[in-house]
Amino acid sequence: MAVEFLWKPDTFAGFICEMPDNISLIASPRRTVSRGLKLRAANKTDWQAQCSVWDQSTRTLSRFGRDAWRDHPANADEAKRLAESIYLEAVSA
Repeated sequence: MAVEFLWKPDTFAGFICEMPDNISLIASPRRTVSRGLKLRAANKTDWQAQCSVWDQSTRTLSRFGRDAWRDHPANADEAKRLAESIYLEAVSA
């Protein structure tokens, strides 16, 4: 079964991908700068990746899958691939 990842820009200079079961994949820059009325990724910044799950009954957002805070993707595409791998590892376990 192939999984399709549809990434969309978010308002915080990063990207988000909504998955089934209230799971979100997130790729975001570690540093941002304001340009006009928009946030942008700062030049030469590292990125971060994560997967989160929203529990509506308790209104809490929790980590989904492994913690990748020590990983430092160099750009948005690497961060997206890292978030995708975290998701795929968690759903196949």
